[in-house]
Amino acid sequence: MNPHLFEENLMKVYALQRSFVAIASIAALLSPLSASARPNSADVAAASSAYSKAQVAELDGNHAVAADLYEAAHSFAPSPEALRAATRAREHAGHLGAAATHASRLLALYPTDEEAVAMATQLLKQLSPNLVQVDVQCDTPCLVGVDGSSVFDRPNNHHLFYISGGEHTLTAEFGEAGSVTRSIASEAGERESLSFEQPQPQPQVAVDPDPPREPAPVAEAVPHDPSPALQVVAPRNVGVVDDVSGSRPGGISRLWFAASASTALAVGGVALWSGLNVLTQDEAYERNPTKLAYDEGRMAERRTNILIGAASGLTAVSIGLAFMTDWRSASSRRSDTASLPSVNVSASKHGGVVELRGSF
Repeated sequence: MNPHLFEENLMKVYALQRSFVAIASIAALLSPLSASARPNSADVAAASSAYSKAQVAELDGNHAVAADLYEAAHSFAPSPEALRAATRAREHAGHLGAAATHASRLLALYPTDEEAVAMATQLLKQLSPNLVQVDVQCDTPCLVGVDGSSVFDRPNNHHLFYISGGEHTLTAEFGEAGSVTRSIASEAGERESLSFEQPQPQPQVAVDPDPPREPAPVAEAVPHDPSPALQVVAPRNVGVVDDVSGSRPGGISRLWFAASASTALAVGGVALWSGLNVLTQDEAYERNPTKLAYDEGRMAERRTNILIGAASGLTAVSIGLAFMTDWRSASSRRSDTASLPSVNVSASKHGGVVELRGSF
């Protein structure tokens, strides 16, 4: 690119940016919206930054990126200038359904803006014969998605938008109440009208906390064997053995501590990677402040917080297991086992003998 031409375009961008700041500020003061819905100074600044970046992207021919940024600017500080620019960028990017949808929004939001009305009317006349108009009504505010992508960024009871002909999947999201999905198949030039109702919560089935128990089976009696040579010998070393670790009452096996500590280190390493990924997502959002980048950054931050909590919990468990572990050597455990008492039991036709040996 010619450096002089680039500098000239850049000066135009700065001039348009200053104009947009003034326009957005005036729109914020004169907007008929309630005071709580009017953009504050921070929103106006964010809209200005997004608008200027969109202009640079548009000059470079990145119309899809420019459209995302113009839409972000309109989301921060609504104005006909931002929505007109987003409409034009979507058309140049070949996103005709989104361009026609923005045109219908221009007519609905800014009916007194002559430039917006003229642009929207001409664009709808040109594009609507090749698209399907979809009119969605929800009994409570909902978000509408087409084939997995959101159409609007705010819930509402009524949504009007355009899509290409063919088969599509429409989803109405009702927040925590759930979602409803329908499939449509339409040809260009047709109009689809759909209504969605918020899903009703499913009744919970009561569970008896103390169900009746079946009687325990009665053990069958073992017949007596009067064999004269019958002899029963108990194990020589009788002691209390831990069913899980195989260790004596002196503590649990060291394998428990090793497994817990290894898991804590692994989760901690993943948490460290996730934290670095959050920084990368933040830099990506600074370069391209789209809603998608913002949502991905929030998800990465939430994932990192969960991993840090899990690593902290596993570390605490490992410390607790360290105090409960039998750290003695194998020879010490064998010597303790050898000193335990032993019992021998024998029986014959002349009588029975019980023998107890050990150190006391």
